[in-house]
Amino acid sequence: MTRRLLLSLAVCVSCVAPALAQAPKAPAKQAGAQAPRLPENVTLETDIEYGKAGDHVLKLDMVRPKEASDKPLPVIAFIHGGGWRNGDKRGGIGNVAPLVATGNYIGVSIGYRLSGEAIWPAQIHDCKAAIRWLRANASKYNIAVVDISYIFKNHKRFKTAMDSMKKEMEGIEGELKGDREKIAALEQERNTFGAGTAEYKQRDEEVARQMAEFNLKMGKLRKDFLEREAKVYYQTYLEVVDAVKYYAKRQQIGLVLRFNGESVDPNRRDDVLREINKPVVVQDQIDITPDILALLNRDQQGAPAANPSTPQNPQTARPAGAPSQLPPR
Repeated sequence: MTRRLLLSLAVCVSCVAPALAQAPKAPAKQAGAQAPRLPENVTLETDIEYGKAGDHVLKLDMVRPKEASDKPLPVIAFIHGGGWRNGDKRGGIGNVAPLVATGNYIGVSIGYRLSGEAIWPAQIHDCKAAIRWLRANASKYNIAVVDISYIFKNHKRFKTAMDSMKKEMEGIEGELKGDREKIAALEQERNTFGAGTAEYKQRDEEVARQMAEFNLKMGKLRKDFLEREAKVYYQTYLEVVDAVKYYAKRQQIGLVLRFNGESVDPNRRDDVLREINKPVVVQDQIDITPDILALLNRDQQGAPAANPSTPQNPQTARPAGAPSQLPPR
């Protein structure tokens, strides 16, 4: 079987902000910057060319464990801060080296044209070019991403279970509504008597008793429902994890990262914050979500497996990953 190469990538971004539309005067290069002190068990390769922009050579620095690994290692790519106007790739080596020293990662620090050398968005284009270069040289860097939220929304068995629980909850709400109406009727009857009379006091005590029983019943029913709902979510998540583990082992993927592929509404604060704080900043054709969803849905009775390259619902279509290599039924 031809080995499927997927880039191991986790991007660390520090204090990055859009550059000005007009290119200011190029800032002076940092002079006399000393190379960081590195752990003894790592090796540093500097000024590796990953591309060109006109006459400008684009370079990155790479830190590797000295001891060779018998498994694919994920790559941590550091994009230095400075608002796209200042900074240097040398500043990233000290950030990734301690992680590389564990023997579990390879680290790179990406150099890019500053805003004094090229107008925005050239800077982000350079960073994307570096990531494409890493993917093209990723025989050891196998990684993938998966959108857990999307899977939950399109997992047939989970949706069936949640639809069933929704109907059950509607039945519970109907039962509670009937109880509330009985208490309301008793309150109306109580109010027909004068306050302080024996009849008023008797019915008032009955209202209090039924209300206490109602609150206990409502609390227990909702608690039981929420506990069962949590079990459905957890069981589904375990199924997703098992499918990811199976797929990753089959495809020799060393690391699978969670990401969110939902579009962002710039007018919604929650959407914007989610986008800013998402753990995976860039992914380029390493999304295995369609394959994982196909694995989970293919055994549904009367529901054939979805083609990972051709999502069934165009409203929820996702970028297809590499060609699927799902196990036989």
